[in-house]
Order: sequence, then C-alpha cells, then structure tokens
Amino acid sequence: MPRRTEDCLTWVQRYVYVQRRDRVLEIGCGPGKLASMIMPRLREGSYTGIDPSAQAIAAAVRSNQADIATGRMVFHALDLANAPLAAASFDKVIAVNVDPLWMGAGPELSIVRSLMAPAAVLYLVFQLAPTDDSAGLVSRLMPRLHANRLSISAICSRQTVPTPTLCVEIRGAEDEVTL
Repeated sequence: MPRRTEDCLTWVQRYVYVQRRDRVLEIGCGPGKLASMIMPRLREGSYTGIDPSAQAIAAAVRSNQADIATGRMVFHALDLANAPLAAASFDKVIAVNVDPLWMGAGPELSIVRSLMAPAAVLYLVFQLAPTDDSAGLVSRLMPRLHANRLSISAICSRQTVPTPTLCVEIRGAEDEVTL
C-alpha cells in the first residue's frame, strides 16, 4: 500500500463530513481501514468500497465482518470502470491516492461524476511525495474537473507521517456553495 499511512487515513476520517444517513463510496479502499473508521458515523447510511485488488478486498472483508453482516457495508474487487454501481447513488465519494483521478486522462472523473447524487461531495486525497507541488497538482486537475461539471469547494492539507496529505473537496458545479 504505497504512500497510504495510518496517520493519513486517521486525518481523512476526521476531515470528511459524513452524516448518519450518507451513502459513501470509497474508491481504492484497500484493506478497509478507512471503512472501519467511518462506519460508526453511518448509523443509517451505507458504505461501498471498491478496489481492483482481490487480495485487498479479501482483507477488507475479513476485518469488517460485523459491519458487512448489517447489510450496510459491501466491498467489490473491481476497478471503477467495471463496478456495478447505480448512477447518482452516493452522497460522499472518497478516493485516497487514486492516481487516475488526479492525473489520468481516462474516464474516471466522468464515471465518478455520474455516481454522485445531487449535492454530493468528492474528497480527492493525495499523500504528497517530497517532490510534489500541491499547487501544481491542483492546477493540472482544474481543467479535468471543469470538463466534468465539477468544481473545487475547499482545499485542505495536513502534515501527516511520513509526508503531507492534500485533500481537495469537490462538488458538482451546480452545487457550488458560496462562502
């Protein structure tokens, strides 16, 4: 699990505003650590985790048996393009260190946009390498967001171990909040 650390995930679960009835999608969920941190706040909501690694999903299932048994948590060993997810079905979408969403020219942002319910929020999180320029990452992301009718509503960073973590909070352009 390169770059992804416990410190980063702990900060992300504190930063992400999850409400009791939210429908949460985590893209690149790995072994389900963030899922287990978020689930206590989803008293009536649901969590879906996807990851292309069958090994990671098996670990997620093993470590989240109690929540899976409630029927409100599910994991899929699939990549985003092949995940059987309904359009406009998620209130919060979280992606930690999912490079195609940050840098790819593929359809990933378009797929995520289609999965977001009205007023949904995408939390795009990236644990920076020492040579990464956060302003440069965000500026390269902007045209792709605009092309998918998405806009940045907040940017936050935190010094996590071993490197800083950047979170870009993204909403549908029609859902922009005025500060």
